[in-house]
Amino acid sequence: MYRKNQIFSNYIDVIGPSGSGKSTLINGLKKLENIVTQEDLKQRIVSLSNEDLIIAFMDRYPNFKIKVQRLFHRHPQARTWILGLIINYMKVTEGELVIIDEGFVCRLNTIYSYLKSPIKKKVIYAYLDVIPKPSFVVMIKPNCIDNLLLRMEKRESGLPHRMRELNLSERKLVIKKQMKILEHVEAYCRENMINTIVLDSEASLEEHLSLTVANFNREKI
Repeated sequence: MYRKNQIFSNYIDVIGPSGSGKSTLINGLKKLENIVTQEDLKQRIVSLSNEDLIIAFMDRYPNFKIKVQRLFHRHPQARTWILGLIINYMKVTEGELVIIDEGFVCRLNTIYSYLKSPIKKKVIYAYLDVIPKPSFVVMIKPNCIDNLLLRMEKRESGLPHRMRELNLSERKLVIKKQMKILEHVEAYCRENMINTIVLDSEASLEEHLSLTVANFNREKI
């Protein structure tokens, strides 16, 4: 079900903890027909400053002003937020699907999971309120944290850059925070009628692709 204020509907966001297979799924989707990637959008990007975006956020959520200002100083958001605003006012050919590697919902993991402060629902909801709403969210949920850490160690690119700086107990804490974020995102999607499909992190890429495409096609009907 699409909301009336959602201008751009054919957009999918993939979210999950580090090592859950987000990039693998996104790369698989990019090989399908009728896919628009962020590289395809570069020519349409309009220049906006990070300061403009922060001011807009502050105007809408003054209660979070100090906390969010600190957050933006630590984790600059210019690239993702600019692209997000552009996409919110764009339309692509009907039947095309926009895929963005590290989408706007997924960006939550980068912003919040490495902070020492606890994950708070109201802060997560404030972020989700201002980003462009996807057609649906694909959520990859892990069965076991140890399996995620093992997958990260074995993959070609190794551990994510920020994970390399942490010891094992700190890595587990970050993933636990990412899983808490997933809980809040799932609840937010239910409350705001954003369709969500939940995938098993141990499932195959083929299973993930078939479920994702099937749900997207169902949404277009």
